[in-house]
Order: sequence, then C-alpha cells, then structure tokens
Amino acid sequence: MDAEKTEKKAFARDASAVEVSRESQSHGAGWASLHGGYFSSAEVAAPFVDKILDAACGAEPDVVVDLGGGTGFVLSRFADTIGDVGGIDLVDLDLAEEQLEAVADPRIRRARGSLAGFSRADIADPEQLFMFITRSTLHYLGMGGARNAISHVVSQMRSGEFFIQQTACFDEPEDALAMNMVYQMMGTGKWYPTTRALVGMLLESGFSLESVDDAPVLELTSASLGKRYGFSEAHARAIVESMREFDVGVNGIFEETEEGFVARLFYKIFVCRKI
Repeated sequence: MDAEKTEKKAFARDASAVEVSRESQSHGAGWASLHGGYFSSAEVAAPFVDKILDAACGAEPDVVVDLGGGTGFVLSRFADTIGDVGGIDLVDLDLAEEQLEAVADPRIRRARGSLAGFSRADIADPEQLFMFITRSTLHYLGMGGARNAISHVVSQMRSGEFFIQQTACFDEPEDALAMNMVYQMMGTGKWYPTTRALVGMLLESGFSLESVDDAPVLELTSASLGKRYGFSEAHARAIVESMREFDVGVNGIFEETEEGFVARLFYKIFVCRKI
C-alpha cells in the first residue's frame, strides 16, 4: 500500500477527521471571520500566547508544534510577541488541507496530521526539545477520544517538555451535560468535559499541572453555528424548545434570543508538563 493510501486510512480512523471534514466549508480564508473573529483576535489569543511565551522563555524549546493549528494564527502571534524566534522551528500541524493552505506566515512550517495520531519523529529530529500547544481541539475527538488523545500526546513527549492547551470545559457537570446536548442536537459528535474530569485525564496521563487559568469566553450564535454545521433556523428553534426543559440559564451557557439562541463556551488554559 502506498504512502498516500496509508495516510488516508490513518485519518479515517481518527474520530476528529469526521468533524473536520463536515465543517470544511468554514476553513481557509473564511476562518478568520468565524464566530465574530474569535479565532483571529489578537486580544482573545493574548492570554494563551502569554502562557506559551512564559514557558518558552524558561524551557527554550527547539520546536513549537501547534496541534490543530489551523491557519497558523496562534504561532504567528507567538512569533510576533517573542520578537525574534531565535531559530525555533514553528510547526502548524492540522488535518484540514484548506487550513494549512491558508497559512501565510513564512516563519511557520506546515505539516498534515492530527492531535491523536501524529509522530514526533515525523515533525522534526526527535532528539530536539519540543513544546506542544493546542487551542480548542480536544472536543473534536468526541466523548471517548479526548483521554486517548491526551495519552497519545504524552507518548510523543520527553520528560520536562510542555503541553499548553486552551480547552472549553465547564465547572458544573450540569452545564457540561447541557452543552453536550446542544451539540448533539446540532448533529455533531463534539464533546466538552467538566474541568474536574479534564484535570483528572491530564494527571492520570502523566502530566503535572503548572497552572490553570480562565480564557476569554466564546459566544456562539445559532446563526453562526447553523452556517458551520449546516442546520436551519427551524432546527435552531427546535433546539430552543428542547432546552427550555432544562435550567441552563443560571451560568450563562445558553440563552434564548429573538433570532434563535446564544451558546457560550467557557475556556481554560492548562499549562502542563510531562513528568
């Protein structure tokens, strides 16, 4: 079997590949304006970039790999903030070809692959010092895939290396349950953990937690979600009707509007280090 067929079979086994493929119409040039420009905002990205910068200044990695890095925005912001990348190899690893094709920063090297299936040796010299980062990707793996993905990342790391991630999670179990119900009704297999469950996964997989901090909230309108996931205004109203049975308004994760609804993802930044 040739290399291309092997690659396609590997991607087919990756739970995130289904989700990446079904929202491909949002990838590429249109990604910057998605959800009010959240993923292309320097202000929104600043807390995450600051954590990466702090860790990089101390660890001095040879390679910084953004797992699911999309159009390369975070790596570009990191490079701009640090001023001089000083020979650091910046690698954007993503499943979506359209996202990689939209990487315009010449300081970034592109690689096709997934968070759950990449190989350290395929990215750079495995003897170099790596740092791995990722933003808003774990939920692509679904309910059973996040733990396996974290374990895979650990397996590709050396002791002392950093894994810095910004992930949507919820402090209250009922909020996580409600958001996962919303996503299920939108026809996607994405899944969001509780903060406690995610911390447990990280610790059990072999990470120490250096810090956990809040990141900017992502506000999602039913109109933008409908465009991304391909559902109608009528379907959005049906979701609202279903969610009226649950008391989910207290913590602001779901709000009925005249146009449909607003759902809010609460992000945290986890600075992890392999033990």
